[in-house]
This record gives sequence, C-alpha cells and structure tokens, in this order.
Amino acid sequence: MNAFLIIILILSLYSLLTFKIIYYKPKNEKVEKIESMIHIDMNNRRVQNRENKKTYKGVCIFDIDGTLTEGKDNYNVVQYFLNLGYAVGVSTAGSVYTIENLRFFKWMPSNLYEFMNRNRFNTFNNVASGWICGTKNLNVFRSIDSYAPNGIDLYGWRKGFVLEQTARMFNISDPKKVVMFDDLENFVNGMKAYNNNFNIILVSPNSKYKLDLQTCRKLFNS
Repeated sequence: MNAFLIIILILSLYSLLTFKIIYYKPKNEKVEKIESMIHIDMNNRRVQNRENKKTYKGVCIFDIDGTLTEGKDNYNVVQYFLNLGYAVGVSTAGSVYTIENLRFFKWMPSNLYEFMNRNRFNTFNNVASGWICGTKNLNVFRSIDSYAPNGIDLYGWRKGFVLEQTARMFNISDPKKVVMFDDLENFVNGMKAYNNNFNIILVSPNSKYKLDLQTCRKLFNS
C-alpha cells in the first residue's frame, strides 16, 4: 500500500512539474520575446547613453502629421521638455519621413532635430516603414502586431511599443514619465491599450489640448 502511495505521489509531482514547464509564462514574456528579435544592438546604445553621463527624467515623443505639422510653437514646446530634463523625439506613421529628410521640413524645430542627431537618432521611430529607435527592423513590428487586442489600431499599438523601447533606451522605467503628443484618437487608444500608464496627450482640432506652451504648463505644472 505504501509503495502504491509513493508511486501516486511521484506521478502527481511529475504532472505538476510538466504542467508548470509547459504552461508557465514569464511575467514579461511579451517584452522578452519581442526584444529577443530586435537586432539593433540596444545594449550598445544604452552603454553609449551612460558614457555620455547624461541622465533624463523622462522622454517626450511627438507625432508628425497633424501634430508637429500643425504646431505653432514647436521650438519652444520642445525646449520646454528639454528644460525639464526630458529626451525628445518623434514617432510617426508617415512612411515619407526618414532620418535623412526630417531637417528639411519647416515644422521640424532645430532643437528637436539636433537632439536626435546627437543621440544617433535613438528617438526616431516610424511605425509604417519599420524604424525603431533609429534603426530599421520591420520584422519586430510584425511580431508585436500579434499581441494587439482585437479592434485596436495596429499603428497605434506599434506606437505604444516604440514608446516603451525609447524610454528603456534612456533608462526611463516610470511610464508616467513617457509623454506622447498625437492628433489621432485611434492611435492614442492603441498606445493606451499597450500601456495605459503612458502620458498620452490628444491634440486634435476637437481636443481641449493643443501643441503649445499653455498646454505644457497646464499639464506639467511649470
């Protein structure tokens, strides 16, 4: 009888261990799995940022079409966040925009372009043409798409992902210190679906907020 109970116990332990091995999912599986597919030498870029001995309190990213293109005071808005100690950059779904042509558009403020240029364009993202943290890797976006909830705009979901990755590049772990200005509500919803703690600001014509200093001071109390 004792031998029978021992066999039952061994089989039960084996089943439990097998179940845990097959079905246990790490807490950060999404990030770990996707990051394993990113071939952009993220660690070397983080090392470079540390060697520059510059730390940032947060990161502020701007959409382009309908956001920067409609902004009336882009230089001062960007400078506002630079003065707060934030890294700055862009995240767009406009495939026309590239690292090479950004500086030639009249809506591009010089301080925003200069920051990106100094930082190897680590804060340049284009979710349509596959640019993440200054390097092109469309396969990463195709992979992250599979995690998007039903009904969520894929470009908005991708924008949420690049916000996360850009923040990690500058060692920003608090999602509330990750700011994004965007004019499209479906993109905003996609970013919030990715992480509802991101500080996403809708600046569409029908929104109460605009891309200006008044909005910045109202929302960030300075």
